[in-house]
Amino acid sequence: MSGVNTSNVWFSQEGLAVRLEPMHRIAQNRLSSSQEISAAREAGLAELEKARRAVANIRTALNGLQPACRIPDDILVYVFSILRDVSPAKKEYSGGLALGWIQVSHVARLWRHAALNAPSLWAKIDLALGRQWAFHFLSLSKSTPLFVKLRSYPLWDSHASIQSFVEQASPRTVSLTLASPTLDMCEVIHTFIAHSMPSLECLHVDLRMQLSFPFTASRFGSLRRLTITENALGRKPDWASFPTTLRELEIEHKGQPCGS
Repeated sequence: MSGVNTSNVWFSQEGLAVRLEPMHRIAQNRLSSSQEISAAREAGLAELEKARRAVANIRTALNGLQPACRIPDDILVYVFSILRDVSPAKKEYSGGLALGWIQVSHVARLWRHAALNAPSLWAKIDLALGRQWAFHFLSLSKSTPLFVKLRSYPLWDSHASIQSFVEQASPRTVSLTLASPTLDMCEVIHTFIAHSMPSLECLHVDLRMQLSFPFTASRFGSLRRLTITENALGRKPDWASFPTTLRELEIEHKGQPCGS
């Protein structure tokens, strides 16, 4: 520690005493004006903020000495990716959010830095988490190919926000899952299907209604695998319009359709 100079740190006893002396003088003077008291209070709050930041920096430095914080970032990201698949963030029945793997970003500043700077960790987006999280994932994933899931009605503030998400995500979505046991998601699902997704390779459609948009090559020019319920496919699909890139087709039987 011989190379560390502590004589000029802000919390040295001498430096702190010098800065606090005017505050003590104003506090002890019963004739101090309201302006002086207000200025002294602001100065005191500023010192507290400096102390908070200093304590945070000290804790970060101490954490950096721990074995868990000396793991290379690429290994951390690999471990985080496994945890993401084992413990994904999800919406709870109570309406709250279970952060799951995202909690690793709250453990230490170094872990948070590693997680936030790994776009691949944020490429799997579950729209049930809500608008704020969906766009947060979208931003952190940067230009990484996306895996998007819509398994329940997204409680977003407006359909326009869903439209905005689809417009931003569709160019780099490589996998899309659309699943709903009811008909209340018809408009949302058609918003996805109606958009061109040139990078989409895998599409899973688990619906109780027939889709009114064909899977044309102009919108899904890279589609290789399609899993779809017979209700969504309809009784007379236009097979000739399907992309020629399609290599795997699985049709699931889910009982009688609720409507068309």
